[in-house]
Amino acid sequence: MSKVHDIPVGEIMSRDMRCVSPNTAIREALDLLAGAPNRTGLPVLTDEGRLLGSISLRDIALAEGQLHENYEVDVRLRKALLGWGGNDVLTEEEALQVERRIDGDVSDCMTPEAYAIEPTWTVGTAARFMVEKNTQRLFVTDRKAVRGVVSTMDLLRLVANGDQ
Repeated sequence: MSKVHDIPVGEIMSRDMRCVSPNTAIREALDLLAGAPNRTGLPVLTDEGRLLGSISLRDIALAEGQLHENYEVDVRLRKALLGWGGNDVLTEEEALQVERRIDGDVSDCMTPEAYAIEPTWTVGTAARFMVEKNTQRLFVTDRKAVRGVVSTMDLLRLVANGDQ
């Protein structure tokens, strides 16, 4: 296997994380997601710092039901959720959908299953685990405290950059 495969995830994880609780307003979670273009999900923690689950833009988009069959409409709704509407104008019905999705707490739409790994796990082990669990991110914990996150994008960047 390559050297990349053997790198500990603790060396590549994103440390600039924001966390939310189940009682955090969805609007606040959206603000945190919108504040960093590479951030696609947030860990949901208890008051004691224990990992309960995660919340992502996809979770919020799914809060009112299935994603739209029309991908273009779905993209416009996601942009609107993040305040990235640009020149895209939502219909009145779509605007109401956005409003309904962001009223409430994180607990209303979070994914209750989040995966925690240790910083000593290798990139190869983490990648296999992500495939096995069909997940986009793994939270890196040290003594049960969340210290970082490794996403599929982090792994792709590492592979794309190779030995640079």
